[in-house]
Amino acid sequence: MSELLRTLIETLAASGALDQAAASARIIETHISLVLLTGRYAYEFKKPVNLGFVDFSTLERRAHYCREELSLNRRFAPQLYLGVVTITGTPDAPRCNGDGPVPEYAVRMRQFAQDALLGAVLARGEIGASRSTISSRRVP
Repeated sequence: MSELLRTLIETLAASGALDQAAASARIIETHISLVLLTGRYAYEFKKPVNLGFVDFSTLERRAHYCREELSLNRRFAPQLYLGVVTITGTPDAPRCNGDGPVPEYAVRMRQFAQDALLGAVLARGEIGASRSTISSRRVP
């Protein structure tokens, strides 16, 4: 993972350049992204990786897939997916939607409670089909 991306996100979090100061900011890492939680909003940054099944290796690809994610997910959750932001400046002095060079893009979403994540809901047994529903289904 790019140390420049991590530096950029940590600086955004500490400076409050996106929403709030570092006191409430938190970073969650997945295999393909870093998500900055600010308390009110979440910003998903694609990691500059090529894993075969996904290729975010260039800035152009990351911008493209941010727009694709927004387009797809807005259809199902328009209240959550707000837009794509342009991060400008440098990793040590980034700004949101400012002037200057663009080192990164992010998907801006409304932050929701972490206990609403699919993994947490599944762990509580709140999603699933009953056995009778599963056993009564016929395979064409």
